[in-house]
Amino acid sequence: MSEGFWRWSNSRRRRRAALAALLVASGCGDSIMLPGDGAPAALTPVSGDRQRGTIGEPLGRPLVVRATDGAGRPVAELPIVFRFARNVPGAAVVPDTVHTDAQGTAAAEVVLGTVPGAQAVEARVALPALSRVRARFLLTAVEPARPPDDDGQDDGDDDGQGGEGDDDDDEGDDDEDDDRGGNGRDRERKDKKDRRGGG
Repeated sequence: MSEGFWRWSNSRRRRRAALAALLVASGCGDSIMLPGDGAPAALTPVSGDRQRGTIGEPLGRPLVVRATDGAGRPVAELPIVFRFARNVPGAAVVPDTVHTDAQGTAAAEVVLGTVPGAQAVEARVALPALSRVRARFLLTAVEPARPPDDDGQDDGDDDGQGGEGDDDDDEGDDDEDDDRGGNGRDRERKDKKDRRGGG
């Protein structure tokens, strides 16, 4: 086992040995079961799992795990490493190593990678002897929302202008018809006067 593990567990071992010596001295050591030494047995996701976010952007909530021993009690001051399960461009975890608090919890912020789709993050105990104690978070990265398309409004404005032009042309045609009608009536009256004078 690593030196870090021995340092972490040394104080628990001393307390357990002292308790055993006391029980043996009192004559009841053979009939008493000693409590566990608090070694980490499990990492459990507390919050942040199954989140969806925009590619290349931070998630809305941190990833939180809890470390417990074999009796379900929290394990404090335990180093936890957060990392992506595979290499994802643009992905990051801040910080990548966190120590559990008095409740056995540790948290880290995540920036999703720039590739859309599933992105998994693993949390594990940062001690070689306990590297198999881990938890997994499944995240989903999606493309950013696109702005609405405004082409339809522009086309409507062009059609409206075209319609106004057509109305102007129609009015011009009506004016020309009126002019022609007036000139024709004037000619008819002049012809009648000429015929009367000739008679």
